[in-house]
This record gives sequence, structure tokens and C-alpha cells, in this order.
Amino acid sequence: MADLIAGEHHFAAPNGLDFTYTVRYSEQSVNSLPVLVQCPGWGIGHSHGGAIALAYAQLFPENVTKIILIDHRLIGFDDSSASRGFKRDRKGDSRYDKAYKVQDTASPTSDSEFTELFHEMAPIYFYDPEAHIPAFFAALGQDQISLWCVQKVNAAEKKVKREATMIKGLKRVTAQTLIIFGNQDAQCTIENLEQTKSGIHSATGIVLDECGHFPWIEKREETFTAVRAFLEAE
Repeated sequence: MADLIAGEHHFAAPNGLDFTYTVRYSEQSVNSLPVLVQCPGWGIGHSHGGAIALAYAQLFPENVTKIILIDHRLIGFDDSSASRGFKRDRKGDSRYDKAYKVQDTASPTSDSEFTELFHEMAPIYFYDPEAHIPAFFAALGQDQISLWCVQKVNAAEKKVKREATMIKGLKRVTAQTLIIFGNQDAQCTIENLEQTKSGIHSATGIVLDECGHFPWIEKREETFTAVRAFLEAE
């Protein structure tokens, strides 16, 4: 559900809107989720959607009994060194060369340019891009990705990063927590798993080898088996 809220599709910049993201606005919005979807106190999110799910579990621990974080971004935690390590190790690998080049040089100014950039960068997110990118693109469909949305998300993160709000809030999480990560995720590296797990008493981590940022694509059976077992357990 968090991914639906954090998703970058279908969003356009409102005309004349002075967009200001506040923690209080986020609390009020996200707090309505269990009512809307009638979930039994569960949260699940991937990447930045995982950050939203984690923030909810921190802000409203009494509302969450179980949370699943899949290759989530722990906002405020710096794993850039690990990401650079992947880039260094992949140098000369034709599957990734173009993707890293456009990542370093592109400056998109429109949704269409940003969508094209994301498609060109997609191999970075996978352990085996040639095998799995077709399924990934099919799932994405033809919608463009909102550059405005991404820019506002990045701007909103600055205070959370500076004050390490999400890291400090880990101790507030009381929900049973399952963290699933691809071992070869070069964007949200497994250091996010390790840091999050160390701060949540009830957290369990699963690392899937030969897997990047999208475990349900590259390790579908293992991912859904783990999710089902976690949700069905007492």
C-alpha cells in the first residue's frame, strides 16, 4: 500500500501550488490507511514506499502489528560508499556501462526525458538485467514518470536526513518486522537492512543472493514464500 502512495506515476505538478511537505501532513494522510483498506494492522512497502511504511510504524506503533520492508530506503542513512562499490565492480560490464554513464551525465527537464532516463538506468537495479528487465518494463506499462514528484520527494527528505529522524525513530517500532533485500541491490544496498534491523528489536532479515532491487521479479518464489509465511505466522 505504501508503494501506491509513494509511486511516481500519474502525478503532475499542480498549477500554482507552493508544495510544502510537512511531517504532520504525512501523519494525517498515512494514518487513514488502515481505515481505507481495512488491513489488520499490517504495513508493506518497497524502496521509498518502504520508507513510508517504516515512518508509519514509527509514528503510530499502536496501529501496526506486522510490517514488511522490501529493499527499503532508510532515509538519513548513507550507503553511498556501498553503491559506489557496485559501480566500481561493474565497470567494463557491458550490461551496466550505458546505464551508469547516463546516470552520471543526464539532466532531465521533463517527464518524458526522466522516463527515458529511468529506462536507460534500469540495468543498475538488477543482478541479471537481460533476464528480468523485459518483465519489469511490462509491469511499468506506458505511463510516464513524474519528474516533479521525484524532485519534491528529494527535497522533502533533506530535513529527515539532516536530523536522522528515521534512524532515531527505529526504537519506536514495536511491530514484528520482516526485511527482505536483494544482496546485489546497488541502489538501496543491504546496509539499509543491517542498520534498520539493528534498531528494531523484533526485526528479521532475509537476504536473497543473485538479486537486485526488485526481489519479487528476480526471486519471485522466495520472496512470496517469505511474505506469506510471515503474515500467516502468529
